[in-house]
Amino acid sequence: MRKVWKGLYFSVVLWMTVPVLTGCVAFAVGAAAGAGGYAYVKGNLERNYDHTVSELYKAALKAFKNLNIEKTEAEREEHAAYLYGLNDEGKKVKVIIEALTERSSKLEVRVGILGDKLRSQEIITVIENKL
Repeated sequence: MRKVWKGLYFSVVLWMTVPVLTGCVAFAVGAAAGAGGYAYVKGNLERNYDHTVSELYKAALKAFKNLNIEKTEAEREEHAAYLYGLNDEGKKVKVIIEALTERSSKLEVRVGILGDKLRSQEIITVIENKL
């Protein structure tokens, strides 16, 4: 009987700690992204930069040209910019730039419906080279 209670106790403790641990994982991923690392969230590859929205937008336009991504739509606002296109495989490409402060911005790239981490990384690399 003791083994049953011990096993039950272990199961309850385990299930109680799972929500806490998932919060820690999300916090760790967010902290990594804020520290200059990349975060791959729900098909979007994200990274923060010490560059303005305008600087990142210009670099993204050059990257589209360099990678032969056909620009289908572009919109630039004071604190955000949106760039959409089709790559050579016919997949939709989405680039969103949002201001975090006056001199820093978040860049978000998604390729395809479900997201393509490798292609998104390629686009971010070219954008970084154009800064």
